[in-house]
Amino acid sequence: MRVVGITGSGGVGKTTLSVNIASCLAATGVRTLTIDADLYFPDMSSHVRVPSPRSIHDYVTNPEIDTEWLISQYNKIKDLYFVLGEVKMKEIDAHAFSMVSGLIEVLKNYYGAIIVDFPSGVPIESLPLLSSLDLQLIVIDLRKIPLVDLEISILNTVYKYWKDETKKLGVIFNFADLPERRLEVLEEYIYSELGVHILGEVPYTHSLLMEPYLGIPACLDGELPSIERITQELLKYYL
Repeated sequence: MRVVGITGSGGVGKTTLSVNIASCLAATGVRTLTIDADLYFPDMSSHVRVPSPRSIHDYVTNPEIDTEWLISQYNKIKDLYFVLGEVKMKEIDAHAFSMVSGLIEVLKNYYGAIIVDFPSGVPIESLPLLSSLDLQLIVIDLRKIPLVDLEISILNTVYKYWKDETKKLGVIFNFADLPERRLEVLEEYIYSELGVHILGEVPYTHSLLMEPYLGIPACLDGELPSIERITQELLKYYL
């Protein structure tokens, strides 16, 4: 079993990629749990719309809750499960995230993989979550990186969000509409400077943008080979 944390700045597509990577893993037969650990602005439920008797916020405020009440199975994919959230806490602190970390330790014995969707920016309060991870993935939206000094800007982004250098790290380029050779050069540069692999590039796709409105993982339409390749990289090197 491996625990993978999806991190990065706000609006780069962390939640969308978390749901779709988890869906692809489950489709290959890996029993996969996806946890919405963005306690500030949880929105994973809009991507899947499955009933959840209790939320992760209920657990944080009352850890005596039976953990089975937190878990929802996605009926369109056999091995896909979710722990969802809802906005109902006024104060979020490091203790709340420590509770989530403890929950992961309990649940990880029952799943082949756990995907953890982090809050935007890896705020200091969420650092206790890092202790649960086997792999941290940083999602970088290339639309938000200045084309001038692109390599240096990406390096700075990786340094900003790589909070624990003892953890394995991977990078995903989202909305990666640069020429293929330019992407190859970027991958070579990042690996030569940091020893960090780019697990893949996800181009702009209409289906990914529409996912929160439709409530169905975009990968179910079979038109996201880029995410399927990222999933295969995870299975090959990390899971």
